[in-house]
Amino acid sequence: APTQWIIEDGIREHLEEKPASLTVHTSGIDETAEQEVHQRVSQFWRPLAEKIGLEVHPFSGGIELRVRGVDKGSAVDTILEEMGRDAAAAYAGDDLTDEDAFRAIKGRGLGILARKEFRSTAADLWLKPPEELLEFLNAWLVVSGGAQ
Repeated sequence: APTQWIIEDGIREHLEEKPASLTVHTSGIDETAEQEVHQRVSQFWRPLAEKIGLEVHPFSGGIELRVRGVDKGSAVDTILEEMGRDAAAAYAGDDLTDEDAFRAIKGRGLGILARKEFRSTAADLWLKPPEELLEFLNAWLVVSGGAQ
């Protein structure tokens, strides 16, 4: 099984199982251990991914085994289609895996890079959490008519 050795190695608490992916989170562990986990997961998952048509996607803070072509951008596309053209939409994220969503929402809503340090991004706006992000969310709530 793709997760059995993770359980046996005692890093089960770092594994997140989602409907279309498995993610091993490495944020919060020391850099040497993080590199070792990335390398070990890659070595195990890459042959499996190639064999059955999945993809391995490393990102800052982890590594993901996911269905090919399914990412945060495709999720944003689906949600926006279901919401209709008149809906106001924003997407906030902090990771490289959020770049797909920032590109997907471009021209149809607002992409927000929410992290303490700026990096190159497809997002429309950069906010430093928690203060700036909370201010934005409160303002969004008021403007959308959701605040009492």
